[in-house]
Amino acid sequence: MSAAAAAEADDRPGRREWNWPRLWYSYWLPPLVWLALACVAFSKFLAHPTRSIPGGADGVLFAWYFESVQHSLWHLQNPLFSDAMNTPTGLNVMWNTALIIVSTLMSPLTAVIGAVATAGLMMLLAPVLSATCAYLVFRRLSGLPLASALAATLYGFGPFFVGQAGHLHLTFAAFTLPLIYYLGFQLFVTQPGNARRVGCQLGVVVAVAMLISEEVVAIAAIIAAIATIIAVLLNLDVVRARLRYAAIGLGWAVPVAVVLLAIPLGYQFFGPLTLDEGITGYQSLDVAGLVTPGALQRFATSADVVANYTYPANTVENTGYLGWPLLAFLAALVGLLIVRRTRFAIWWLVTLVATISLSFGAVIYINGRRTGVAGPWRLLADVFPLLQSLVAVRITLATTFLVALMIVIGLAAIERHRNYLIGCAGAALALLTLFPAQRYDQMLDLTHSSFFSGSGVQAIPAGADTLVLPLRAEPNAAAQVMYWQIQSHFRFKMVGGYSVFSVDGTPVYLVDLPKYATVLQDTADSGRPPADSEVTLARISAATSGVRYIVLSPKLHNRDLVAAAATQITGCTPRPVADVLLCQVALT
Repeated sequence: MSAAAAAEADDRPGRREWNWPRLWYSYWLPPLVWLALACVAFSKFLAHPTRSIPGGADGVLFAWYFESVQHSLWHLQNPLFSDAMNTPTGLNVMWNTALIIVSTLMSPLTAVIGAVATAGLMMLLAPVLSATCAYLVFRRLSGLPLASALAATLYGFGPFFVGQAGHLHLTFAAFTLPLIYYLGFQLFVTQPGNARRVGCQLGVVVAVAMLISEEVVAIAAIIAAIATIIAVLLNLDVVRARLRYAAIGLGWAVPVAVVLLAIPLGYQFFGPLTLDEGITGYQSLDVAGLVTPGALQRFATSADVVANYTYPANTVENTGYLGWPLLAFLAALVGLLIVRRTRFAIWWLVTLVATISLSFGAVIYINGRRTGVAGPWRLLADVFPLLQSLVAVRITLATTFLVALMIVIGLAAIERHRNYLIGCAGAALALLTLFPAQRYDQMLDLTHSSFFSGSGVQAIPAGADTLVLPLRAEPNAAAQVMYWQIQSHFRFKMVGGYSVFSVDGTPVYLVDLPKYATVLQDTADSGRPPADSEVTLARISAATSGVRYIVLSPKLHNRDLVAAAATQITGCTPRPVADVLLCQVALT
């Protein structure tokens, strides 16, 4: 956000011609191409949009929240709390990745096509939306459609989005990062028109981002603070003249965001089942991960893939890869701008180094080896303990945006049209090295049941506490039951689940299942009836739990043996309904 950047935006090559053919291909063609790319990337999902969803257990979790919010709104209930999972305790929705504003706006679509299809569609549209917003910002800064399209393609479809495709709260919120940058650019650099208008726009964008992903807002806030400090230090000669406008804008941005977020954040921190802390994120970027492709990249050797498995971030989270070709191309662009004495190059370089350094996490790893050297992230997390729940490697989202920004600003600095086209070709070749190795829609193998998707589930009274087996305290098993619950349109409240729960203020992803549930599941796994002592404990647990129905699904092993154990523990008599055995627990 340096003054030099503003000058470069004003001095961009004058190649804009406002005629309809140019307007069509420069503004509409890129988003259509990105939509086509997204459809190819999610083609497996599109073939059967209601049968499964990308992202494994996390994908099912997002669909669950789409269904939860739609169900709450349609029944005039509070969408910020739910006891449909982890019954009877429930959970605070605001401590989870519910994308509350997206799931609320999409609730009519969810009611029509279902939560699984809606959440999957949002995953498909997320990179398109992010690339489009980045493209519009880059066009505004440079006036160059081709350079902007190349840079936006990196931002929307680069390694970050390939890895995080199943984490909808990250990919969908990413569209706000270019908007936050551009509004900050206006506040501190160009300062057009009314500062209050720009400030209000910034406040609205931040609030929207916060209601999609608090993690992305935290990343944006950290990098924005660093970028602003660096810009101020590089432009002390103009700070005083620009301070009043920026202060007025920020003075409006903060209260606008606070007003819009007051109710949801108030419920998060002062409502039921709040957390004393977030779940600590440990995954970070390995230094070698910047130049070593992994399983997500097409042009990776087997040795590269093996090396990636030693890094502190798993395959999905290892999203910081740039590669030597792109780094060399960036070095050439930075060199060009430095030769021309543009302060933007210095601002960008220092900001990028700071951003990458933070993504290395609390302790720096090099090629899978822990160095013992503390990273700058440790200092930041010690000063602001709430940031310990932020996953350091995800700061690569900001790195990706900064790299895309340099591509478009650097190419805009090339004066001759022929050299500009050569530069765009070089950028395209460098970006090809990031080509993904597979489609984005790797999905969890979910079992379908006619009981939950048909009329059979009506045998369970609406809102009854229900144990569905098989169920273990692990994500995939819980996701299967959550999927069946979605299919039933939340006919019942499920025991257990996979989300972020509060246990006396401590966050956990999986809660301990009640004793009667573990005894029944152990019976299914072992193929042996429970011991008398286990039956006694299970009876006490079932009697005090409030469970009213036990569903033995077709996926359950040794189902007849489990049915006998359920009768022994609860006194219920299992009966076949559709493809399940349904056991009604008598009231005590």
